[in-house]
Amino acid sequence: GEQFKAGEKLIQFDCNRQIAQLKAAESEVLSKRIVFENNEDLSQFEAVGSLELEVSKVQLEKALAELNIVKVGNQQCQFKAPWNGRVAEVKANAHEVVEPGREIMKIIDDETLEIEMIVPSNWLGWIKPGLVSPIIIDETGKKYLAEISRIGAQVDPVSQTIRIFARLKGDTEDVLAGMSGTAYFITPAEN
Repeated sequence: GEQFKAGEKLIQFDCNRQIAQLKAAESEVLSKRIVFENNEDLSQFEAVGSLELEVSKVQLEKALAELNIVKVGNQQCQFKAPWNGRVAEVKANAHEVVEPGREIMKIIDDETLEIEMIVPSNWLGWIKPGLVSPIIIDETGKKYLAEISRIGAQVDPVSQTIRIFARLKGDTEDVLAGMSGTAYFITPAEN
């Protein structure tokens, strides 16, 4: 339930090993660069063969590529929040060894909650994005306004229903992700 802001650090791994690998890779690049630049200077006086010059150039390029690999790995030592939101669930603890690919944390964007509704497919003739309807959230007992933002891509042929999506309008500070409610629509037949 903890809140966070976009760009805030969410997860930090112990990356001492990766930092040491970075320093080693930087040293390797430096040494390969010195050898290549020396061979370049010597080649002007024909004191080194073209093969030796070319090999030193390739070794420098290889060291630079390895340095880039280590740098990319180090970027994954820290994960920052992509948006403002809340922590929904933490699945790993401090000092725990986490296997690659394991889910560590679930986060949600609670500033732009989306409502998902299932309505009869015969409503497609009149329900459109932009339509505003009241919705009562069960957990708060309050009435809010919901604006239809998009309509699903397919009708369920068995239940003859379609999913529609809406966004809450106005003050929704007390609404949390996962809450349920009832939306009220005035159908054209009721007008």
